[in-house]
Amino acid sequence: MNCNRCKVFMPPKERYITYDPQKKLREILCYPCYSAITDARNKKRIKALAANNYIHTHLGRARRLGLPATLTLDQWNKTKAYFNFRCAYCQHAPIECLEHFVPLELGLGTVWENVVPACSLCNRRKNNLHPAIVTKIPKADIERVREYLLTLC
Repeated sequence: MNCNRCKVFMPPKERYITYDPQKKLREILCYPCYSAITDARNKKRIKALAANNYIHTHLGRARRLGLPATLTLDQWNKTKAYFNFRCAYCQHAPIECLEHFVPLELGLGTVWENVVPACSLCNRRKNNLHPAIVTKIPKADIERVREYLLTLC
């Protein structure tokens, strides 16, 4: 029998059978093809776990301060997509961190209505300041982000 992907002949003991539920397809594969598929699946799982752990880190910080911590990975992904996977403030740099619009120290928590994606430069510029007193980010950018967050309430 031949591999469904690369068409190489395989003896019976070297065959791997996989099932793709999305395609509703069963495939008989050789080891290199099977290995490539499982590696791709594992990379996808690892990436999802890393993103989830990143969110949990911020949720833990909020909980330790006794603040609301309800942000989900789905909500975070929707927020990043809304800003086209760019910094919410400068809109040019790629996302490097989750930024609390109102800092945790000022009491709003890690909730969907308080987090935006930011580049490290804008995150440092805003620092732990309330948005009303930030001077290193243009007011128009702060207002644009505030309007987005108000639509979530």
